[in-house]
Amino acid sequence: MFRRFGTLLRSGLERVSKVFSAGDEPSPEWATSFIFIPRSDDKVDFLGSCFAYFSPHVFLTAAHCIRDTTSSALRVWSLTEDAPHKLIRRVVTHPKADLAVLVSEPSDSEFTPFREVLEVEPGEEVHAYGFHKDATDLGIQVLDRHFHGVVQRLLTWEIQRPYSYDAIELS
Repeated sequence: MFRRFGTLLRSGLERVSKVFSAGDEPSPEWATSFIFIPRSDDKVDFLGSCFAYFSPHVFLTAAHCIRDTTSSALRVWSLTEDAPHKLIRRVVTHPKADLAVLVSEPSDSEFTPFREVLEVEPGEEVHAYGFHKDATDLGIQVLDRHFHGVVQRLLTWEIQRPYSYDAIELS
């Protein structure tokens, strides 16, 4: 099952690469992955999306995705079939924002990190790429998704205490 999932995931990433091209920034399939905890039955517990930022060994994710886990249990899904999954060595969480930095052991890496943060204004079109769990004909599966919309408003999100952070509402 693990191998079949990897094949489905990689075919989805190939489709997404055709949609994105943003100057010097990498296409999201080379920066984006997901966090999981391996289980003894050769399956995984999916925790959430992440992306490489500034270094191929540093990943950003939402802190609530990894809450109550130890860093040594966490892995980042490898982008290529032959590469080992990234073992997380250290986790740093932000005290007020729903943000966690995951640091893996330096090694050869197929990840091409994002290197800048762009500001957006209402009326601009934006794209997002990540992973989620969904019910399918084959049961609950981790699926990749690309969604886009137009920025409707910028706001401060304070619902998930103790975190607050700037957010974007899309059309």
